[in-house]
Amino acid sequence: MSTSNGAESVWAERVDVVMTEGLKIYVQWMFQWADSSGGGCIDCTVGSPILLHGFEAFRSANVQFIRARGLNATFALNTYIQGDHPYLSQGGRIENLTMVQRGYINERHDSLMGININEKNANVTVVGGSYSAPDYWPGSDRHGAQGLNSTGRNTTVEDFSVTGTSDFWGNINISDGVVRRCSAAVIKAPRIEN
Repeated sequence: MSTSNGAESVWAERVDVVMTEGLKIYVQWMFQWADSSGGGCIDCTVGSPILLHGFEAFRSANVQFIRARGLNATFALNTYIQGDHPYLSQGGRIENLTMVQRGYINERHDSLMGININEKNANVTVVGGSYSAPDYWPGSDRHGAQGLNSTGRNTTVEDFSVTGTSDFWGNINISDGVVRRCSAAVIKAPRIEN
């Protein structure tokens, strides 16, 4: 399902995507809101035997994924916004997101990163939720169980937990903002409040 070209308040409710074979090539996101305002998914699921693009809000504002569930499905929110787009200053909120990775994603013992907030996305708040992945494996190309990484301004992370070890990067790492009441082996932030 995809919406685009200025769509407003388009909702998908109780829609299930079942991929029995997975995808061999990229075709599109299973649920995507592009250049849209409002709307989103309620109780939608994506299931696949292999990793695929699940849920995305692209150059959109106020799109919500409520009780969305994915098995081997990724999420992306407002990716590839160029310049000084007004959506960037609005910030965002991620609530009670649970991410579980059972086993490594390849023979190099890599793990997927949980939440990544880049430098163009300010004022993002993460409340509740958890990330679990296998422990860091020396020689891996990735950082191990990295549940949250943010280079965005004014990031707030509250009541978020990470299970699994990381390398020097840490399980929760933010460059600007505050981490409150979080649980992880290594937390790196300008302000940590317990």
